[in-house]
Amino acid sequence: QPGTRVADLGAGDGTFTVALARRVGSSGRVYATEIDDEQLADIRQAATEAELSNVTVIKGAISRTNLPGACCDALFSRVVYHHLTESAAINADVFRAIRPGGRLLIIDFEPGGIMNWLGRAETADRHGGHGTPKETVVREVTAAGFQLMRGPESWRGRTYAVLFRRP
Repeated sequence: QPGTRVADLGAGDGTFTVALARRVGSSGRVYATEIDDEQLADIRQAATEAELSNVTVIKGAISRTNLPGACCDALFSRVVYHHLTESAAINADVFRAIRPGGRLLIIDFEPGGIMNWLGRAETADRHGGHGTPKETVVREVTAAGFQLMRGPESWRGRTYAVLFRRP
């Protein structure tokens, strides 16, 4: 809703960042994180082309988001979790970045199918293929202090969504 502060973890080319920034309006803020310099440039360009002044682009790292403490009401992560090689560190950092009572939405997919052949060894070995089992997400995120609110709910194919709350 207008005025909300949201983080887009692993924002890619900024498609969802732009959509979120329009939704939260000028009184809100969207923090877009990425680790790839080209994608960071793409996000900046997308925000500029959309004439949005409420987007903050942040270079993340393997073990931390680099988001300011208690900066957001919600954090959104779409098809990123299975790429995390240091999920415990990232989950702890996400907990730090979300205000008490804030929400964390993780959208990812179960391992399996043709993508197993394309998966990065570091995460594919940990998760049993390219993707992340739902149970792993719930276990790891709740271990960081979040409470499970809803899900995991299956979507199309192997994709699922899980909603957490920071107490």
